[in-house]
Amino acid sequence: MPSSTHYSWWTVSDSQPYWLHHSYPTQGLDPHESTLVELLHTFLLGICKYLWGHTVKILEKKPNTKAGHAQMDALSKDGLNIPLIPSAYIVQYKYSLISKHFCLLIQTMPFLIEDLVDGEVLEAWVMLGLAAVQLWWTDIQEPDLYLVHLILELVHAFVCIDPIKIMSKSKLHILHHIVQHIHCNRPALLFSTE
Repeated sequence: MPSSTHYSWWTVSDSQPYWLHHSYPTQGLDPHESTLVELLHTFLLGICKYLWGHTVKILEKKPNTKAGHAQMDALSKDGLNIPLIPSAYIVQYKYSLISKHFCLLIQTMPFLIEDLVDGEVLEAWVMLGLAAVQLWWTDIQEPDLYLVHLILELVHAFVCIDPIKIMSKSKLHILHHIVQHIHCNRPALLFSTE
């Protein structure tokens, strides 16, 4: 095996990679604080998907699951900027949805499930919708005033529905850091990879 001087760019010594060496220039770098909270994976494909899965489980246990499909078909699409609501697709492929479907669900679910689920699930969907409005808004004057409280309410709503999620799903924890990231890097939509 070649000596460490041959691979000096990779290792400082035979036993220690360069990124673990104390002299590597990482002063002031905190990977947890420097990694951006990305909306697509943290919010839409994380928190919204968790709540959607929980809601689907509740609705599948009820005898009138066709009512939700009919309500989705009857919903007005005037303020949604979409040509039609793909209710048949959403019902058929309920576990394979993508971000545009979750954006639609965030906007419409409180109206669709109001009389089909209990108050805790409805409150979680309302909090999710309110948080989405704040996170997708690009002109944030005072993000700390409203968003911190909203994120706490959203996480609290999740704890009321499914307490295990707060410990088993890291995206609920990561969401707490989004206010700090908005403070440092401006609106979360600007560092989205959608």
